[in-house]
Amino acid sequence: MFEKSQQETLDYLVKAATAAESLRERWPQTVFSLGSELTLFMQGIVEGRNLLERMSNPSFWEGVKMGKHNEPLNAFLAEANERVRQIFHGKVTYFSVPLERVDWDPLDFVGLDLYRDARISDRYGEYVKPYLAHRKPVLIGEFGCCTY
Repeated sequence: MFEKSQQETLDYLVKAATAAESLRERWPQTVFSLGSELTLFMQGIVEGRNLLERMSNPSFWEGVKMGKHNEPLNAFLAEANERVRQIFHGKVTYFSVPLERVDWDPLDFVGLDLYRDARISDRYGEYVKPYLAHRKPVLIGEFGCCTY
């Protein structure tokens, strides 16, 4: 199975924003997410047609350590945010994986997928604390029990 390209994802987000706007009109607290962990789950940020190809590429972790994925991710999020806000008139966010350095300025919330598992339970607050520096509410989009 292959994930969507950036253009397919943008088209999908526009359709989803249209549906979400009708919900927001009824429930004004509705928040729209531009996606989740797109570095891993969308084509075009890093090399590979799917998650397994991306993560098994020898250059993947080296590229992540160097932050090569952040510029294309933020370029995509900027375009997605611009297009979505033409349709959806509520709050907008994105849910990042900790390896992503997102430009949070154009978004209304900082969104994180950050599990508090046994390995980091005593330091979880330390992992969240840097995101508070953006002076925006921080939303945790994934939590609970890890399945590994």
